[in-house]
Amino acid sequence: MKRTLKGSARTGKLLAFGAFGVFLAFGSAVVGLGCGPKEPIFVQAAPAPAAEPKARDSDSIPVRSPLQIAGDPQNGASQDTPPPRPTNACDIEPRILAMGRNCERLRGVSATGTGADRAAIAAFDGDLCTTWSAGRMAPQSATLDLGSPMLVSSIVLVPQMGTRRAVVRNVIEVSDDGNVFERFGELNLAMTPGELVELPIPKGVTTRFIRVVTLESPTEVAWRDIAILRCGRGR
Repeated sequence: MKRTLKGSARTGKLLAFGAFGVFLAFGSAVVGLGCGPKEPIFVQAAPAPAAEPKARDSDSIPVRSPLQIAGDPQNGASQDTPPPRPTNACDIEPRILAMGRNCERLRGVSATGTGADRAAIAAFDGDLCTTWSAGRMAPQSATLDLGSPMLVSSIVLVPQMGTRRAVVRNVIEVSDDGNVFERFGELNLAMTPGELVELPIPKGVTTRFIRVVTLESPTEVAWRDIAILRCGRGR
């Protein structure tokens, strides 16, 4: 029996029906993001003036070098304390963890895409600062091979089409052999470049190949990232 998952651009509600029954998921998660690592700024307090030590009567040789005190005299921090690590704004993993549903990203073994010769793996690498572009208008598609059948609980899309919010029409297809694909879901929503849009799959689907087919877009089809997730205790 054909399984279908639909998204509504007007209401943002997702309706799943077919072999799984009927489910409602309210709202697609949309999170803004920035691109590029942000270098931290370190401010080091000036050390206190070193006092010239005084020789004691018991000293056989006068002390000539000033005392050296490591650390900040204000807070006692040691000079050996490593600076904080910069946050990489290109990494999508913290945003996946922030979803709070115990989700992990499924890593594929290969990726293919239509259009330009640029490697489609850029759409599945977890790096929001890399982009796969088909170089052409819709319809275009990007496909991920998971290597073996796996349970897929959610798909997170990060578009890079145009410069403003616009409706992007997509269908999700699944396959066990990479040759015959079945349409599994639809996602027709207004998307903003760089924002995360989640398509939850209430009961999940077990498949090896996931294909995102873009049927309508404001510009050439391009994705910053497509994250295939497995969520829940059974992951």
